[in-house]
Amino acid sequence: MAEAQSRNTISGSVDSFLQSLVSIVNDESASIPITLSVGGLLISGAMIGGKTYFDEFARQFKDGFRNISSETASTIEEAFKRLGDVYDPIQKESQGIGAISKPHLIHLRDAQIYHSGASPGPSEKGGGWRGRLEAVDGFSLGRVSLR
Repeated sequence: MAEAQSRNTISGSVDSFLQSLVSIVNDESASIPITLSVGGLLISGAMIGGKTYFDEFARQFKDGFRNISSETASTIEEAFKRLGDVYDPIQKESQGIGAISKPHLIHLRDAQIYHSGASPGPSEKGGGWRGRLEAVDGFSLGRVSLR
């Protein structure tokens, strides 16, 4: 056990505990408040599954276009939504992809990024965020709260 934990501290490795939490969220419809430390930054938001991330990304991306037909907008939205199918448990099962594959990415909703030495901006809603688990230096459950 100690050997496995020491391997997680080696640069470039993935924290297996965080990886298992991401797996659970990817397989369930969940939204877990979390704060990540990534390269000296704090990234705080709600951890969501990959499928949920791509569903929300597709809607937001489509909504950014003006003066396009509803058919084109639907095509854009569906194209991005399909990227999330790899996270859908039913799709994974039908494609023979089981729980064997470990996640390498983490997805956040309403993510806000904080860095030291700078005052945070006005508290406005953050956006979607996607990052490599390998880049995460540490994490804590809960969001950053500015008082």
